[in-house]
Amino acid sequence: MPHCRRCSNFSSKDDLYAQGNIQKLYSSADNGCSTCAILQRAVQGLLSRELPLDSEYVLWSSKISDRTDMLHPDDTKDWQVSLRVSGESPGPHGDIQIYALPEDPSPWDIVPLERHLPTATYSEESYAFATQALLQCLTSHKLCNNQTGDFLPLRLVDVGTSGASSVRVIETLGMDPTAAKYCALSHCWGPPETITTQLNDRTYEEYKKGIPVSALPKTFFDAVVFTRKLGQRYIWIDSLCIIQGNRDDWLTEGAKMCKIYENSLVTLSAASSSNGHGGLFYKYERLEIAGGTPQSSGQPYRVFARFAVNHRFFDFPLMNRAWVLQERLLSPRTLFFTSQELVWECRSCNVCQCSPILGGFTAQTAGFPVNSKLQPIEKHLEGSALVSKWHEVVEVYSQLKLTKGSDKLMAIDGIAQYMGPIRGSQVYAGLWTDSLASDLAWTVDTFDRNRSRALEWRAPTWSWASMDSEIRWLNKDQVLETESHFAVERWPEVNQSGEIQPWARTSPDACLRLRGVLVKTTLAEADIVVGSSPCYFGDSAEWSPLAGHTQDDEPFYCLRLLESKECFYSLVLRRAGFEGQNLYSRHGLLIFNGDPNRENDVWNSRDKTRTKWSRNLQKGYPQWWIGESIGVVNII
Repeated sequence: MPHCRRCSNFSSKDDLYAQGNIQKLYSSADNGCSTCAILQRAVQGLLSRELPLDSEYVLWSSKISDRTDMLHPDDTKDWQVSLRVSGESPGPHGDIQIYALPEDPSPWDIVPLERHLPTATYSEESYAFATQALLQCLTSHKLCNNQTGDFLPLRLVDVGTSGASSVRVIETLGMDPTAAKYCALSHCWGPPETITTQLNDRTYEEYKKGIPVSALPKTFFDAVVFTRKLGQRYIWIDSLCIIQGNRDDWLTEGAKMCKIYENSLVTLSAASSSNGHGGLFYKYERLEIAGGTPQSSGQPYRVFARFAVNHRFFDFPLMNRAWVLQERLLSPRTLFFTSQELVWECRSCNVCQCSPILGGFTAQTAGFPVNSKLQPIEKHLEGSALVSKWHEVVEVYSQLKLTKGSDKLMAIDGIAQYMGPIRGSQVYAGLWTDSLASDLAWTVDTFDRNRSRALEWRAPTWSWASMDSEIRWLNKDQVLETESHFAVERWPEVNQSGEIQPWARTSPDACLRLRGVLVKTTLAEADIVVGSSPCYFGDSAEWSPLAGHTQDDEPFYCLRLLESKECFYSLVLRRAGFEGQNLYSRHGLLIFNGDPNRENDVWNSRDKTRTKWSRNLQKGYPQWWIGESIGVVNII
């Protein structure tokens, strides 16, 4: 058979690559190319028969091991064949995948052998997958079964029995926590007004009597159905178990988020839904394509086309919500409902329905996100590992979305509550007493030209929670092995979540008072580059100097923070308030990466663009580190 430029006849694993427009692909199929005909039917069946003929497509093969998704870092399958049509494939990847069944291989060696996925996340196969995963975890995973059994949320939703036409909100006072197991729901609200079924002071007594399931948003309805299918009687849903619009109830119950998710049986996660009406359940399209090859033998074939499964968690709407991070990390087990399949994650393993180890539930954690399940309190980690874990959590958390910026600390408080007993430490506005020096060494992405503090005050300037930007800790390993250069003279007064109340932010009780070496400087002096490493990391991209000064000559104060091997950190502070108040706000961070006993290539970032010959070798510490004057600063 002559070589086809439109599909390469599915001939070679190593170099299958073809591209062009849809019209030429269809013409080749009409002229008798059987593999172009397969692609044509896949496009028309999964995308649209009305696809513009000038649409571009790309066909290629790749090794599965080359994928960098979260669930398959080292698959047992060798190849995949993918087709992408520009502007038409849904989702962030949305490629069409061609495959055959292991018991019925195709005439083309390049076509991989794969198992079918269930056609819906509510199919009997999907229920069986979830039930088997839960049973396996409960009976075999010691790491996952550490709940104390002495906690129940104040309220739960009683889903009743299968087929019941209503559910009701119950108060759990007097119930036996060891007998009343409950699921939890993790979901995107979307616009609050779309969640029409909410517990509030007006509906409280009504909902205790009953709520018609037909009145529930689709996501709640699906969660009720699945809870019943799992054989469970209770589920915790935030808008039905916390009195909405009642601040006192919110503060009380919101502070229990750690225990609510930590003690749940399993959390049902509406990963692909962006609001309360998206639901948990989705159908998954699969197309069967059968025919015969044009060779004299006329060998029959049967292949299938489907959209490639997406495992990149942050492509799902729910995974971009800040509140959801602690719901995922604290729950001992989470069942993710994506638009294509179910994904199971617990403290011992993670597996999806398309996994090559489907049904085995062996640990498959390599390549999964660093911030997978938090481990039980009984599994003690070293202090540095706990500090590093918190930094990792904050770095991911700072990239996620919050509807209310005022929830910045509240939405991560559950994780802080979980880590507190392990660390034997207290948290202040997102920073810990046992790692304050390294915690203060946070920076923001200096390439983000929109980096700034929140317009509405929610945390002191020394806290990463004051920022509306991605947070980073540079030189992570060195930050954990450091010598502090300051002492804490006074901790601020905080509430039970480690927050400082906005009305007290400039009072002495709300300041972090530190004593240490304080060096006066200007940004014109401090903003140097050592080798290729900048020293100055400003918190905000745009800021106004004090009256009578420019950004270059305004006085700043560098408080020595910490040092490690060839790495020196200082906080950059500027005066706040009136003269004599001794109040300062954080402006940024200075980091010197170099050996002060050797000559380093140092240049000022405000100089003209350097050439490779304009070197300025200097030995010693930078000017902003040199000093012996001890000062006390109150940082607001």
